[in-house]
Amino acid sequence: MKFLVLVLLAACTSGAQRDRRENEILAKLEELKQQACKCTDKLCAEKVQAVMQQWSEQQVKDPASAQPPSEHLLKQMTETTQALTTCLNDAGQVEPGETKPPAQPLFDADQIIKLSFEQRGPYVISTLELAYVDAKGQVDRTFGQIDVAYGRLKPPDPADDPKRPIGAPVVIPPLDRTISGSNCPHYTWKAGKRERENTFCLVEHALERPRCRVVDIWQRSIQMGDPAAGLAKLALVPTDVAHDRPQHWTFNIDDEPRHIHVAHEFPDDCKPVVEKP
Repeated sequence: MKFLVLVLLAACTSGAQRDRRENEILAKLEELKQQACKCTDKLCAEKVQAVMQQWSEQQVKDPASAQPPSEHLLKQMTETTQALTTCLNDAGQVEPGETKPPAQPLFDADQIIKLSFEQRGPYVISTLELAYVDAKGQVDRTFGQIDVAYGRLKPPDPADDPKRPIGAPVVIPPLDRTISGSNCPHYTWKAGKRERENTFCLVEHALERPRCRVVDIWQRSIQMGDPAAGLAKLALVPTDVAHDRPQHWTFNIDDEPRHIHVAHEFPDDCKPVVEKP
């Protein structure tokens, strides 16, 4: 950004022409700031940066004579470029197809799950694991963690070529890089904040948005006599077509010093809950 500021300052002229030039510069910077602050991912930020680079290079070639900038221009440029840079930096940390994390800490497990499925972009969710969640569906602020891994489904095997000689190898076309790459997001929620790291994209299965809430699964466990004051680990297990097993939940509480060991599997078959508008 320092380079951009220096380039623009060098393009300033004197008198009425300088005033007009300064207004044009500020108007363009404001336009670029508005574009940058609308960006929600890295791809958009890179496009805005490319436009800025091209514009700044045009200013260098401008034949206008260089004059010291006015204090007004210097102040306005500094404020605008700082805001612009902040927006570009924020968007630059979000890969295309992803979303920005919530601004405020989030501890409600069901709300995190809801966001995960609603904001998955072009991906499928392959892993959903929750650790140390209480009966109210709150992620423990000290020990709690939720892992959500995204990916892209492996395409089905191609149909057999009827012209292939018997015994000849089956030729499988190479996978698209977006499927075979290793830059899909893996979100980890700790202390109410979402952190991202890369994970391998190719996945064999996709989770459906669960029918049951975390509090529903907890309630089933309590009805079976399990301790309501515990912290549980839960995971959503995908449908296993080969073994005719629908999507379901696993539920575990382990406390070795107190000799408490709970392990259940619950079907993900709750009735839909009407959400508040």
